Order: sequence, then structure tokens, then C-alpha cells
Amino acid sequence: MFKNTIKLVTSNFANIWKLLIYKFLVLGVVFGLFCATLGYLNQLETFAALKSSLVSFINVFNVASVPADIMANAHGLLESLVAFLSNLAEVFPFIFVYILALLLFVLPYLWHLGDLAVSEEVFGYMSSQTKYGLTSSFIRNLNRENAYSLTVTLILLPANAIFLGGVIGLVELSGFGGAWGVFAAAFVVIWTIVYLSLRTTLLSSWAGAITTTNAKTWRGLKKALRAISRNFLMIWTTAIVFAFAFVMFSILTGVIGCAIILPLFCFIISVFGLVVFFEHRGMRYYVDFDTIIQPKKLEQTDKLSKLKYLI
Repeated sequence: MFKNTIKLVTSNFANIWKLLIYKFLVLGVVFGLFCATLGYLNQLETFAALKSSLVSFINVFNVASVPADIMANAHGLLESLVAFLSNLAEVFPFIFVYILALLLFVLPYLWHLGDLAVSEEVFGYMSSQTKYGLTSSFIRNLNRENAYSLTVTLILLPANAIFLGGVIGLVELSGFGGAWGVFAAAFVVIWTIVYLSLRTTLLSSWAGAITTTNAKTWRGLKKALRAISRNFLMIWTTAIVFAFAFVMFSILTGVIGCAIILPLFCFIISVFGLVVFFEHRGMRYYVDFDTIIQPKKLEQTDKLSKLKYLI
């Protein structure tokens, strides 16, 4: 799975630039909507303190080699953020709700809105080396993308809350100082890799299932989970490798590197999900112009009890 995913990513590398443009457009739209609140936010002293803490954290994250220093600044940033949000909710409650809606609903909804278009492009290449335009695929699938993106956003809301709760707990732990900072930093990395890998394992084939079988949103999720259940440990192991590479690259290159590699990671996950689904159904697929992969069909590799997954 890993090798075939990488080959497909390399063969479709031009799509990464399209995805990069789309993701930056999404970030630009959300940032523009956020900037509409600056007139109110600048009236709060806690906002100035938050900006100072954020700049300090970014600078340390980009250049620091000591994990304890990064966690110490993260702890200071968390304290500033809590103070700012408390102040904002008290002084400007409507602005507080507006910003939460931007971060929790608008951003993830727009972020995932193009997933089916990307999946359709890769599906065309894998199945018959047909090329679809990303823009035309986006427009053609807009109704399905809307339902899919809304559902993904709602599903990820509690999952992201659990992840952020774990990160916040570890950052608070680093506040004890000393070795606790190193311990917390290591577990933040591990926790992030586990979360990203599980999220990739459970949800990466969803868009591919919808595209491949022309299924509706929930039906596509059911098909994707069936594909995952066939070989969960191998899929999760491969997802851990991708998540580990993403986290390590982000740590080594800092915030700018993270922003650049994030669209690449999203594209890799889309391709990986399609590879998992194709192999689950025993469908042949191209990985490059000359190479066709023919996975064994389910009845050739699995027990009789698992044949129901073909239905």
C-alpha cells in the first residue's frame, strides 16, 4: 500500500499544486472573515498579550532545539489564549460565537469541500488514466461535496475536541517545569501521530468509496469502513508511517514548512484511501503510465465469512 501510494502521488504530482492553491484560498477566506473582527479585538488588552505570546511561540518553534523551551512557550500561549477567550466571551459574546463558528465549522467545512473533486481526479487516473479537471470535478460534484463536507465536519468535531483536550492536558503538564517539559513534548508528538493515523485509517477511504461506487455520503462511509475492517492493522501501520513523516517534517522545518507540507499530506491521504478501497474490492489500477496493479480479489485472500463485504 505504501509503495503504490507513493508511486501514484509522484505520477499525479501536478494535482498537489492545485490542492495547495485551493487550501490557501480557504485559509485566505477564513482569515478575511476573521479580520472583520479586529476592530473589536484590538480593544482588548488580552488580545495584544495573545499576539505577543503567539509570535514568541512561533519564533521558538522555528528555531529552538530544546523541547522544554517549546513547551514552556506553548504553556504561556495557552494561558494567554484562555485569558483572551474569557475576556472576549464577557465583553463581546457575539464576536466570541462568531470566531468559534469560523474555527469549528466554516474552516473544516471549506477545507474538506474539495475532497471529492480530488478523489475523482485520482480515481480517473487509477482506473483508466483519464484526466478530469479539478475545477470541473468540483462544480460537477458540488451537491455531494456539500453533504460530504458537512458530515465530515460534524464527525470530526468531537474527535478534534478529544485531540485538543489531550494536547492541552500535556501542555498544562509541562507547566511543572524540568523533565516534565521534555516528557510532555514527547507525548504531544506521540499523541499527534496516533490521532492523525487513526483519523487517516478510519476516514481516508470515505471519499474514494463515494467516488468509486457513486454512493451517497453515509453509504460511502459504510463501504469505506468495510474496506478498512478487512485489513485494519496493515492500513493503520501505513497511516502511522505517513503521520510520523508529516509530524517530523513539521518539527524540523517549522511553521512555514508545516503550511507547505499540509496540502501534500492531504493529497497523500486521498490517494492512500483510494488504494485501500481499490485493493479491498480487487480492482486493478494504474500507478504510472506503464504499471498496472492487480490486487487479489476478496475470495482469494479472505475467509468465507468476509465475502459479505463484496455485497
